[in-house]
Amino acid sequence: WARQRFPNIIDGAWASSSPVRATANFEEFAVEVGNIIRVKGSDQCYNRIFQAFHTAENLIDAGVTDMVSEMFNTCEPVDTENEFEVQAFFFAMMLSLEAAMVEDFDIDNIGRVCDRLTDDQFSTGMEALSEFLIDRYSEARECFDLSLENFVRYLTDEDVDSTANLEYGLRQSVYHDCTEFGYFETTSSPDQPFGSKVSYDLFLAECQAAFGEWITQEVVYEGVRLTNFHFGANDPRVTNVLYTNGQLDPFRTVSITEYTNLLANARVTPAAFYTEDIRAISGMDSEEMLETKHMAEQYITTWLGSPISPFSQYIRK
Repeated sequence: WARQRFPNIIDGAWASSSPVRATANFEEFAVEVGNIIRVKGSDQCYNRIFQAFHTAENLIDAGVTDMVSEMFNTCEPVDTENEFEVQAFFFAMMLSLEAAMVEDFDIDNIGRVCDRLTDDQFSTGMEALSEFLIDRYSEARECFDLSLENFVRYLTDEDVDSTANLEYGLRQSVYHDCTEFGYFETTSSPDQPFGSKVSYDLFLAECQAAFGEWITQEVVYEGVRLTNFHFGANDPRVTNVLYTNGQLDPFRTVSITEYTNLLANARVTPAAFYTEDIRAISGMDSEEMLETKHMAEQYITTWLGSPISPFSQYIRK
C-alpha cells in the first residue's frame, strides 16, 4: 500500500505474509489452521480437537455447564444465558490451543502438541484438550476468566506507555480491525475443528467495549468495503511489488498469491509458515525457501536501479 500510494518515494515493496483483502468474517483462518494440524500433526489430532469442541458445545447446549466449567477450569461456571460468555469460552480455548501450537512461530510445535492430545491415557477428546490447556497455562493464570472486562482489559488501556500499546500496539491494531480491516476469526465454516460458536457478534462486542457503541455492524462493514475499494484488495494494480506467502500460512487466504505487473510478482513457498521468508538465509532453508529469498533479493536489487540483474529470469516484464 505504501508503494501504491507513494510511488514517488517508495521504489519497491516486499510484502511477506501480507493481508491485503479486508474481510469482516475471516472464517478461512480456522479452516487453514485445521489443515495445518493435519499436515504437521495428524488426522487423529484433528479429530481429537473436533471431538473436544463439539462435545463441549453439545454439553453447554444441553445445560450441562458445571462439567465443562470444571474440566476447563473457568473462574465462574459458563453462563449459558450470556451469549458473549459462551462465545468467549470457545474463542479462548481455540486461541489458547493455537498459541501453544505456534509458539515462537515454530509450527513443529504442532506435532508435539498433537502427541499430547492423542495420548492413549485420555479416553475422550475433551479430556485431552482440557488437561493440556490447564497444564500449559497453569503458571500464567489460575483459571479462565470469561468476563467481558477481562476479554478487553488490554484494549481499554489508553496509556501510550503501557506494554500492550508501546511494544505490541494492541489497542491500535484492534482499532484498525474494528474500523477498516475486520479479520474476525470466526468458526462459521464447517470445514474446521473448533466448533461453531465463535461468531462475528463476539468481535463486534469487543470493538464496542473497547472503543464505544458508535462501532456498529454498519461501521465495520463499511470500513471493510472502503479499505478494499481504496487499495484494490486482490487487484491493487501496483508495480514494483513482490508478494510472498507460505503454503502453511492462514493469512495466505487474504493475501495475494498470483500477481503479474511491471517488476511485480507473487510466490507461495511450499511447506512454509507465516513470514518465514524474511528471516536470514540459513542452512536449514529448503530449496523452495532459498528460491523465495533469492527472488526477493533480486527484485529489491532491480527496484533500487542496479543496471545489471543477474537473476533476470524472475523478473516479469
